Amino acid sequence: MAPSIAGRVTAARDEERLVIRAGRVVAVKRTLRGVTVGLQARGGRTVELVSFDWMINCSGTGRIAVNAIEAPIGQLVSQGLVRPDRLGRGVDITPDGEAVGRSGEPTRGLYALGPMGAGSLMEIAAVPDIREQCASVARRIAAESEVQSLPRAGSGRAALRLST
Repeated sequence: MAPSIAGRVTAARDEERLVIRAGRVVAVKRTLRGVTVGLQARGGRTVELVSFDWMINCSGTGRIAVNAIEAPIGQLVSQGLVRPDRLGRGVDITPDGEAVGRSGEPTRGLYALGPMGAGSLMEIAAVPDIREQCASVARRIAAESEVQSLPRAGSGRAALRLST
């Protein structure tokens, strides 16, 4: 990892904005404020429910086949929030990286980046391509957040509401 990125990760961990845990995701449920995830710690037998604003699946490709889906992706498929791409290599996405649901419409606020979108974009495995895709999605999320953070009439303060 680049030293500048390592510094940001270290700072986020030191400020307790980032927690890294080893384990297995066994369930995911979307909530009004993000997601609740069922986590089984590596070597553990119990499942802990933990709430998060965001969830990023970095497990790679080849996990979308209907009879061989890992838990988080399987739940998203069964809930109709994502669907397999036409090649069965990953999640169907729009050119902007937004996941496409069972209905054929994008699932607002849900993105599949990097190799997870390979079946839709054909080739997105190189770090520079993934970096640009991530930057593009980050700019989109930031722009949507700015639109929703307009000041309320008479309050003199901005009200920030992030979409999930």
